[in-house]
Amino acid sequence: MTLGSETVLVTGFPGFHARKLAFHLLRAESELRLILLRRAEDAERSSELLFELGAADRARVVELEADPAALDFGLSGVDYLRLAGSVQRVFHFASVLEGRRKTSDLAAHNLACAREVLAFAKIAGDVRGLVLLSSVKVCGTRTGVIREEELREGQSFRGCLDESLATVELMFAREPRLPSIILRPSQLVGDSRTGELEQLGFPYPWLVFIERGPKELIVPVPHRPEAPVQIVPIDFAVSAAHALSAQPGAYGKRYHLVDPAPPTLRQFLGMAALASDKRLADTFNAGAFTRGLVANPGLRLLAHSARGLRDLFAAAPYFDASQAQAALAAAGVHCPPVSSYLDRMLERARAVSAAHEVEPLGPELDDDV
Repeated sequence: MTLGSETVLVTGFPGFHARKLAFHLLRAESELRLILLRRAEDAERSSELLFELGAADRARVVELEADPAALDFGLSGVDYLRLAGSVQRVFHFASVLEGRRKTSDLAAHNLACAREVLAFAKIAGDVRGLVLLSSVKVCGTRTGVIREEELREGQSFRGCLDESLATVELMFAREPRLPSIILRPSQLVGDSRTGELEQLGFPYPWLVFIERGPKELIVPVPHRPEAPVQIVPIDFAVSAAHALSAQPGAYGKRYHLVDPAPPTLRQFLGMAALASDKRLADTFNAGAFTRGLVANPGLRLLAHSARGLRDLFAAAPYFDASQAQAALAAAGVHCPPVSSYLDRMLERARAVSAAHEVEPLGPELDDDV
């Protein structure tokens, strides 16, 4: 089954994840019609992005000014019912996976969006599929092997935002009559082909650190050098979302979208150091690390660096992805190895360094504030 001439609703536009998905769908399905749910305050940004489309693609897109977290999306009763009667597939990409604002507000946003999307899907009689973008962060502090079908296993969470994502998944699980797909990517990074990315989170601070250091800088390896660096590019995630949505047998399941052979932190930093003509230290040394920071004139790590490092070193779970890999292999979709797109990540880090698009070092905002 393909999306074909269906009408598809995408929440979260013009956010980066939703935008990459929407543009992928337009390229992949020549007869697809898209309805993009966007808030009033995003009108200008949305217009700028849609201007990039060719005339034929733009004609297949409808912007609908609405709020995915508001009751009935903030639409009038007539408009809401008209929308419900026109949509065959919903991609819910409005959940916030990480953020710099007060995370309790973002968590509440996630729950409100999920409530409204589920309510919409239940009255939209022609909806044949609902795809949710979630995250492996729903696994919280668990270690060891984590299987795709597992959700609540007594884990604790590192913050209310991560817990909200798990609660959203639970809300979807409580609606078994709705055909849904839940996607759990690991840390999303930029496009593997272009490097395109909007919000720089982990592991980009390490790349900025390496890039801004002098040639003689010894890149310090933290105390868990064998921890896997679990990242996947956004283009793989949206390709997977599209491929799975076209498989009737994919619904009713969760999928871990992870690198099947992630590099260790030592390997990742080693590749980045080599590409930047730097030298990797043999062991972690706190003094060397501090001197390294001081040796970076003007360098200030991005706000998410502490969070990313904490998550990486706190545990090293193994995300079983048997279901995802089998289903995606049948569709010819595979996660590219980090080595194939690290250069694009470094180019982005160089651009950030040159533009000084970094934030001051300071205490990390607590997730539960």
